[in-house]
Amino acid sequence: MLAATRLSGSLINTFLASQTAVAPDTKNNTSSQIKGEDISSPIIRSSIKPCIVYDKNFFFSGEAHDDSGIEKLFINGEVIDIRPGKHVFFNHFLKLNEGENTVTVRAIDAEGNEAALFPVVIEKKPLNYLIWKPGLPFPCSR
Repeated sequence: MLAATRLSGSLINTFLASQTAVAPDTKNNTSSQIKGEDISSPIIRSSIKPCIVYDKNFFFSGEAHDDSGIEKLFINGEVIDIRPGKHVFFNHFLKLNEGENTVTVRAIDAEGNEAALFPVVIEKKPLNYLIWKPGLPFPCSR
C-alpha cells in the first residue's frame, strides 16, 4: 500500500512509474518481474553566477548527479568529455567575447532524462587602463 510506505522524492516517482511485466525465459516459462523506469531528471550544481568580468577568460566548475548515471554533459551546446557515472564533476574554461556571453549547462542521464541550468549571463567589459606620466598630478575620480 503506497500510503504505508515511506518513499520520498524521486523514489516515489520511480515507484509510481514501475510496472509489472511478464517475461518469458529461454525455456518459454513466464515469471512476473518488476521493472523500474527512471523518470527523474539529473541534478546539476555549478559555481557559475551572473557577473561582470574584465578578463577574456572565465573558469567555472560544477557537478551533475543521477541515480541511473550521467551519460552526457553539454556546455553551450558543446559535448564535454566526461566519464559516465552517478556523480560527474566538471571544470570548464571559457573564452569570452566582448559584451554579454550566455552560458548553458545541460546533462542527460542513462535513461534519456535531461536537465539544464538556467542560462547564466556573463558580461565581459573592456578594461580601461589609466595612463599616468611622472611629473603630472595623479588623476583621481570624484
